[in-house]
Amino acid sequence: MSASDDFLKKRLQSASAQKPQTKPCPYCGEQIVATAKKCRFCGELLDTKERAARERASRPQPVNQTVNVESGCAGCANVAFWVILVLGILFFVFLNSLFEGC
Repeated sequence: MSASDDFLKKRLQSASAQKPQTKPCPYCGEQIVATAKKCRFCGELLDTKERAARERASRPQPVNQTVNVESGCAGCANVAFWVILVLGILFFVFLNSLFEGC
C-alpha cells in the first residue's frame, strides 16, 4: 500500500465519520438533518416556536372601524348628491321640452 492509498483511506473514513445525523421529516417523511429547523423537501417549519410565530403573523389583524352615526355616511351623501343632480337636470330637460312649443 502506498502513501496515497493510506491518505485516501483516511480521508474516506473521516468523511464518513463527519456525516451528520438525520431523522425523517414528520410532515413528508424525507430524511433531513436532525438539527434542521425547516424541511428542505416540503418547506414545513419543524421548530414549534417559529411555526407559532409564522401562524400569528399570517392571521389577519382585526381592523377597528368606527362610523359616526350622527355625521352620516359620506359615501351615501355623495351618491345622493349625484342622483339629485341628475334627476334635476332630467326634470329641467323635461319641463323645457313641454314648454318648447308655447
